[in-house]
This record gives sequence, structure tokens and C-alpha cells, in this order.
Amino acid sequence: MQELEVEVFACLWIGGLSAFFMFKVLIMYFSFLAKGKRSKKWLKTNGIVIKSEIEIVMNGDVLDSNFSIIYEFYHNDMKYCCDKIFFKTFDDDYKNYKKKYPLNKIVNVYFNPENPTDAVLEPGIPQKVHLLLFIALLPLSGIIVSGFKLIDIFF
Repeated sequence: MQELEVEVFACLWIGGLSAFFMFKVLIMYFSFLAKGKRSKKWLKTNGIVIKSEIEIVMNGDVLDSNFSIIYEFYHNDMKYCCDKIFFKTFDDDYKNYKKKYPLNKIVNVYFNPENPTDAVLEPGIPQKVHLLLFIALLPLSGIIVSGFKLIDIFF
């Protein structure tokens, strides 16, 4: 009887954890998707790149590289500085960003008129963010396996 309780607990724990993870990633995905879609309708203005460099950072015990950008623009006679190319990326293509956004380059800036600090150089969502949907669906296999195991135990 105790083995059965352990199996049921394990199935419920794995299924619940999988469902929680899947739910959290799906919320992130749809949030990025909605914001990216809205950004395509934001106001557009000119800005200038004031920082464009590849930085070497310590990530635990490993040296890592990333691209750092800051651009400024004006809206209603106020200056704003931002650092986002687009909303989310899992891209490490920093060498291309350095070429695409060199220091002192005039750039198109898309900004939220209700909150101008919310700005990007490339509106929308990069295709790689859609990987979040795939990642979110991976735990579904854990939920399905747990469900079949519970059915097997009780029926």
C-alpha cells in the first residue's frame, strides 16, 4: 500500500510541477507576443546611438560576451535613454548588432507614447521568442505520462 501512495504522490508531483512550469512559460510567451504586437503601432522618432559595445562579463566561472547599446531620443522636449533593441531575445549575435548599430548612428526609435521609457529599435517580436511556445509544451509530456500512470494505478 505504501508503494502505491509513493507512486501516486510522484505522479501528482511531476504532473503538478509540469503544469506549473508550462503555465508560467505560456504567460511569458503571450505577454511578449502582446507587447510586441502593440509596439508595431507605437510612435516613431529619430534617435542616436550613444553607446555600442561588446562587453565581456563574468557569468559564474565563465567569461561571457554580450552587446550593450544605449540610444537617446526626444519626445515633447524631454530626453529619454533606452537600451532595448527589441523585447526579448535569446540571440547572441552581438557582432551583427555592433555593425548594425554603431556609435553615433541615427536610428528609428519606436516608443510607447504613454511611457516613452518603453522603447525599442525593432518593433515586434523576434522569431526566436516563439521557441517559448515549444518550451512551454515540453512539460505537457510530463503531465500526459503522469496522467496515464495514474489511470494505470487506479483502473
